[in-house]
Amino acid sequence: MKRITCQIFFILVAILHSARAADIWVSPNGSDDAPGTENKPVRTLAQGIETLRRNRMKNPDVPSAIHILPGRYQMTETVLLNQTDSGTPEFPLLIEGVNPPKDSAAPESERVIFAGSEPIFGWKKSSFLGLSNVWETDLTGTSFDAQQGETPKKIKNLYWNDKRLIEARYPNFEPRYPYAGGYAFVPGRLIGKFEQSDTPETPTLLPLLPEDFHNWSNPVEGSVCFFDRFNYGNSIADISQVDAQTNTITVARPFSNAPRAADRFYLFGLREELDAPGEWYHDVEGKKLYLIPPEGAEFDDVTVVSAALDLIILRLDGTNHLRIRGLSFTGTDRQAIYGENCLDVRIEQSRFYEMGYFDEAAIEIDEAIRCGVIGCDLFQLGGYGISLGGGDAYTMTRNENLIENNYIHHTGRLNRHGFAISLGGCATRVRNNLCHDLPRGAIIYSGAFHLFENNIFRDLNTDVEDTGATYTDGNNWTGSRGSIIRHNHVKNSVGFAFSMGCWDFHRFAYGFYLDENCGGVDVYDNLIEECSQGALHLHNGRDNHIYNNIIVDCGSENGGHGFQLSLQGWKDVPGGTFYDRLPFMIDRYTRAIKQPGWAQMRGFIDPRTAVGRDDKTIMTGNWVERNIFYFPSYPDSIYTRHSNCNLTANAFDWNLIWNGTDRIKTDQDKGWEEWQTEGADPHGIVADPLFVDPASGDYRLSPSSPAWDIGFEPFTFDNIGLKEDSLRASWPVVEAEGLREHPEWLTVPRQPKVD
Repeated sequence: MKRITCQIFFILVAILHSARAADIWVSPNGSDDAPGTENKPVRTLAQGIETLRRNRMKNPDVPSAIHILPGRYQMTETVLLNQTDSGTPEFPLLIEGVNPPKDSAAPESERVIFAGSEPIFGWKKSSFLGLSNVWETDLTGTSFDAQQGETPKKIKNLYWNDKRLIEARYPNFEPRYPYAGGYAFVPGRLIGKFEQSDTPETPTLLPLLPEDFHNWSNPVEGSVCFFDRFNYGNSIADISQVDAQTNTITVARPFSNAPRAADRFYLFGLREELDAPGEWYHDVEGKKLYLIPPEGAEFDDVTVVSAALDLIILRLDGTNHLRIRGLSFTGTDRQAIYGENCLDVRIEQSRFYEMGYFDEAAIEIDEAIRCGVIGCDLFQLGGYGISLGGGDAYTMTRNENLIENNYIHHTGRLNRHGFAISLGGCATRVRNNLCHDLPRGAIIYSGAFHLFENNIFRDLNTDVEDTGATYTDGNNWTGSRGSIIRHNHVKNSVGFAFSMGCWDFHRFAYGFYLDENCGGVDVYDNLIEECSQGALHLHNGRDNHIYNNIIVDCGSENGGHGFQLSLQGWKDVPGGTFYDRLPFMIDRYTRAIKQPGWAQMRGFIDPRTAVGRDDKTIMTGNWVERNIFYFPSYPDSIYTRHSNCNLTANAFDWNLIWNGTDRIKTDQDKGWEEWQTEGADPHGIVADPLFVDPASGDYRLSPSSPAWDIGFEPFTFDNIGLKEDSLRASWPVVEAEGLREHPEWLTVPRQPKVD
């Protein structure tokens, strides 16, 4: 027995020795001619991977790791890992930063930072446009110095000590009004967003007021950031020509919808608009860069100005069994990490900040299976935070991806549609994340069988309308079926919209938004607070179960005349929306029903058989039960808005409603008695739920609460939000400043001039 034990000991020692021998070390002070040992590290991650490949040729079965010492690594080329770089299920390949600090305020010298940007040097005071506070530098010899025959490269993002600066714009960004300020408006005659114009409309033509049209020396170097009439998000288009006679701008590619009166926009990248602290202008043809330092800042020995490169920092092509841990990424216009066809890749305890231009996510993995983003901090991103897709909803092939314990805030700095998380495919789990201060929602998702639980989503939808904290892609018929939304806390879904002749906040934003045909979703045990138009919106949804939620002070829109719940259906009429979408729905149904599991899904019927009811309504199978609706702050808010929704085909019952009075309003100015006469809430109760301390956010039920009579089941939030874990990038988490600390930011400084 002693001999066997001794043999095992020596085998373990040999394995550990081999593992150490196979590990690669990287240091900013290393040399790419070195062997990559701890004492003689290489200098770059790319060389570390090359060294690892050579070592593996000699010892293919030895566990491997790349250890990266703290320092700043300026990236100029993508680092590629392919399938041959994969680890094994037992021993995943590890790429890790050495001893990453937990303190979010730790100095950069303690972190491993991969910067997809190029430092710009040679700054000197300039006489640009006769201004006294402008600095300039020559870009000759940089990545933005086009060689003969090349198309000049325009800087899209510029950073001052890794903080994003503002490209010269008109109107100027207004720090006092970060959401509603800094916009010009299209002049003209007001037309409803869904109305047809009686005059021709051109989606490439932007009309301006005379005072907004300036004498630009080279207007085609500029661009337009434009929000169209539906205000779901913005688009960016380059200027192709201007007409001073008509005060119009023509853009190089069409906007999604033709500009109409009151639509908002700003112009940027124009020479004459460089006039405010923190702004910059890139003279592409002249190879010059001009900059006004940020307010209160000045050039000194520690100032680093850097320009983002069009660069994916780390690309994974079919890489499997990989752990990326304890790293920081910043600066690039593209993704920090982009992967395709990956299995068991986990990104842990890492930071992603000040990067991305528009459509990109900081982390994106397509066709991902059993991949995860865990314990990361993502903030100040141009576009999205995390994007994962994989599996197949139609074949019920689950991806088992995991997005857990991440802190995501201030996404969508350039793309105001920039959700924190974007999902596709089948069966992704999103849990224990904190997402706040987002221009749109926290999660946009398609596919099916996803799980969202224990998340905190607050201060959302500050820039757009017709949105929610979570939002499904519509039109699908299989859309999001089998998904579960539970144990989440949503608070302050704001919404910003043009309504009743003016722009204002607290409009057209929900908690959970189940868009066109979304069906078979369970929404329960959630706390939903202060959502401007309502807590939930079901758009022609089917078979959704909404139960055991606490809904507090929603419906603030229009001075408190919003809703608690909205059910908006379509009608079975020729030429209507349902028949317009029907071919697509049939296709998706036909693909899914081949699987026995889909045939067993509740209410999953052929869309062609969903019609034929006498009242022409289509919504069916939704039930709303055992919820507490508490809105004494907005007593005039409507309990439920329902259009084209048959109350005998969609069940309301056992709900507890309290608006501070005994007068409850439902849709079409009906009262509680009429609501019950129509067959809704036959066992519903109008009464104070007797929360322990609602003014302090304590929504526990007192022993005498009438909620016990409706069968409400108490739930706690002991496990909600971020949690301490060895794989958390920062702990304790210091939450970033935002709307919670500055409610005054929800101010509209000016209104459009329209007819």
